[in-house]
Amino acid sequence: MKNSDQTVVDSQAIRSQRVGSTEYGLAVVVGLGVLAQALLAGRHIAFDTSITLHGIIGNGVFTLQAIVTGLLVLRKASTTLKVIAGSFLVLVVAQIGLGYVARNVDAAVAMHIPLGVALFGVAGLQIDRIRQTVRG
Repeated sequence: MKNSDQTVVDSQAIRSQRVGSTEYGLAVVVGLGVLAQALLAGRHIAFDTSITLHGIIGNGVFTLQAIVTGLLVLRKASTTLKVIAGSFLVLVVAQIGLGYVARNVDAAVAMHIPLGVALFGVAGLQIDRIRQTVRG
């Protein structure tokens, strides 16, 4: 079998798989990452600690959410799950952009913090819906 034939077989195998523990585990890690962001931001505001780790984890959350979204699109996920994951990914991109702008523009912080709270809620929703799919 040629390498390209193997790639087609692997791609078809991924598409035929149902949503499972991989997506659930990644979604939980994403949610924990969002929670860690809140803790680090709070420490930065209260104690003037470094914000570097906050940015690193934010980029990690983006990467993992992109993987979750990609897996849900490739696998047999419901439209609802795909919309939740895709919307969450778009919000994470907006959050990262606001985070960079907030370094120089105080008004961006006024949007960055509430969006972070909303992201935590959407992370919880995503975890719950994936869990229901895995169990169902």
